[in-house]
Amino acid sequence: MTDDRFPCQNNRLLFAQPHNNEIWVLLLEKCWAKIFYSFKAIEGGSLIEGLVALTGAPCELIFHDTKADEKDFKNKLINAQ
Repeated sequence: MTDDRFPCQNNRLLFAQPHNNEIWVLLLEKCWAKIFYSFKAIEGGSLIEGLVALTGAPCELIFHDTKADEKDFKNKLINAQ
């Protein structure tokens, strides 16, 4: 079970900064921190690690800067299984 209390300092959230008043981001982050026993343990974590845990699917981080990279990205997306 997770409560709705979040780490703050000077009335500002210390970690996730949600858009508007969306609380789901904070709750998800708190659950993730609970798995690793603290917010400190997940500080600076990997987006890929979170996506894999959330979806159960393999994930890959792809950077692209040029048109050739964009074409390669589209091919990887089309051929992904």
